[in-house]
Amino acid sequence: MKRILPALFFALWTGALCAPDAARLLAERTTLVRFERFPKREENRNPAVRPSFHRRSKRFVPRKEYGRALEAWYADSFPWRTELLRFHRKFAFDRLKIPSGRDVPGRGRWIFRRGGDWPELDDFLGAFELSPDEIQAWLDVFEGRREWARAIGSAYLAVPSPVKARIRWQEMYPALRRHRGRSVVDQIREALETSPAKDDVLFADEDFERAFADGREVFFDYDHHPTAYGEWLLYDRINRRLAELFPGRVGATFPFYDDPPPAVLAGEEPGCWLERGGDGLRLDVSSPGETEDDDGVSHNGARFPYCNVSTVREGGGISIRMAHDSYMRFTLASWRRKDGSVRFPFAEGVGRVRAHIFQRYSAGNLLAYTEREIPDAIIEQFPECRLDATAPRRLDPQTRAAAAFARAAEPELGRAPAPGDRIAVRAVFDDVRADGKAPCAVLRCGDRDVARESVPPGVRRAVYFAPVEWPADGAPFVALAGAAASSTNVAWRLAPR
Repeated sequence: MKRILPALFFALWTGALCAPDAARLLAERTTLVRFERFPKREENRNPAVRPSFHRRSKRFVPRKEYGRALEAWYADSFPWRTELLRFHRKFAFDRLKIPSGRDVPGRGRWIFRRGGDWPELDDFLGAFELSPDEIQAWLDVFEGRREWARAIGSAYLAVPSPVKARIRWQEMYPALRRHRGRSVVDQIREALETSPAKDDVLFADEDFERAFADGREVFFDYDHHPTAYGEWLLYDRINRRLAELFPGRVGATFPFYDDPPPAVLAGEEPGCWLERGGDGLRLDVSSPGETEDDDGVSHNGARFPYCNVSTVREGGGISIRMAHDSYMRFTLASWRRKDGSVRFPFAEGVGRVRAHIFQRYSAGNLLAYTEREIPDAIIEQFPECRLDATAPRRLDPQTRAAAAFARAAEPELGRAPAPGDRIAVRAVFDDVRADGKAPCAVLRCGDRDVARESVPPGVRRAVYFAPVEWPADGAPFVALAGAAASSTNVAWRLAPR
């Protein structure tokens, strides 16, 4: 017995140490077992390496630390470790309804997301209470970009799209539902009631709720994206506003068919329907005369090579620049097909669309997009749960100044600024060409320089000066330094104190 026990002990540990290599070898040489190596993407780290006693080895570990290092290596190399962990997570999530990572289970197969870049559940519970300054910053974003776009001859639309937790909250467990809080949308919409940008910030939650009440499913249960019909609703909401902004030029959204007629299926008439075949979840679009091209498309080595798409329709129409997330493309069947096949369900009367996925507008890229051509409409779509406090912190001074100008009062006809008036000034230049270093616009009162703002080259540039105390009698005058323009238009308003 004294000899048997040590032999068994030695055999046991020898077998245990050889098990990872034996399982890997068996999986590689045969099809009898399935063995998956350490999943770096799931663990978000590198696996521990087998320690060595050899001092010249890169895996050398001092004798006192060898046992701990060997245990760490074995834990990461244990046969079927990955499969066992996944089984445990799946069982705990599906059967015990225990959250895993950022996913929180609901009834049946329903899953909601929390934290990170998609905090829909956090927002449902009222985690983002915006301060008055943060709400004002969001109003500055909407009002400032709307004013700037109108000054250069465009329209700006913001589309904070509804998330699953807001529309399908019935699928949460009561323990979560009973703690529903005030979402950022509720706070922002209340502030927008008296804002000039109210009609240009498009919320589609009522459309989604109405569709769901009519028996349409608008969100996937296991995914955070809207279904094909939900995606169609987003485009329909945008199209309806475009029809109001461009009366007679933009028509109605392509109809959504449950049973599309043969002419639509053949691509001879416009229409949308649930794709047949495949997984049956995609939105198919028939848009006669629409093609995809590379005009204005830049492939900058981003994570997704399809991040920018440009389409054009025969017969022309209004032009659109759109920054958006996967909501606007995820269920588009054409997006999943071969290159050059994307078709957007924009209404008739939309001639060109340049769409940038996974992008949020900044002052820099807006100026770049409008350097050579002014689009008729600029659209920015993002999920409503990102109306938190972080985005307005990057608000640039020009957008703030544009928002101040939008809120300022129009002066009486023929009235000039008087000393002590607090005024906001806007200058719009056509065909700006730089002829020196650091071109800028100079606001002057007589011979006195009051303020300066940089002005980049472009077909049309709107420059805003933050409200200032006007020093003397006389209308404001704006001159260009280091640049030339074919025409200049200057306007001023009385800003509140």
